[in-house]
Amino acid sequence: MKKGLIILFVLLVPFVFAQGVETYVQSELASFEEQQRADIYDMKESLASLERGQTFQLAKLEGEVQKLSNKVDFLMPEVEKPAKLSAPNYLLVLLFVNIGLLIAAIILIIYLRKRYSAHIKHEEFEKENIHPVPEDLVLYVKAALLLKKSLHDIRLDLASKGWSPSMIEHAIHAARR
Repeated sequence: MKKGLIILFVLLVPFVFAQGVETYVQSELASFEEQQRADIYDMKESLASLERGQTFQLAKLEGEVQKLSNKVDFLMPEVEKPAKLSAPNYLLVLLFVNIGLLIAAIILIIYLRKRYSAHIKHEEFEKENIHPVPEDLVLYVKAALLLKKSLHDIRLDLASKGWSPSMIEHAIHAARR
């Protein structure tokens, strides 16, 4: 019988304990829900208070705007016809003078650019022909190169005829161009 009582006790203790825990959890849940309701109510009250304050400020601003618009209406006379605007004559004259000056400047730039480019081409020609060589000497060197003569033979042949070494070199250079 002792064994039966111990088994009964072991089976009933968890049941009684579970009942106590369930009751505790339910009471805690109820108090939490009550706290949440109170917080929500407080939040609704603060939002309502904020809304009332904003509505009051908006009404106050609208009143100020109305006062200012009445003052502006009083200060500004009503105009039935808008005034006709036209440019003064001196502005039109200045406009045409500026357009004329712009066209003259463009023409001058184009003219000077052409003259400058022609001047540069002449300078380049003079740079290329720093040492002018007689045309017949250049033609002689070209003919010799076409006949497949070696440069050494051309130099010796021209040196024997009395041409200076610098003139010979310039003639060879001019003939190769």
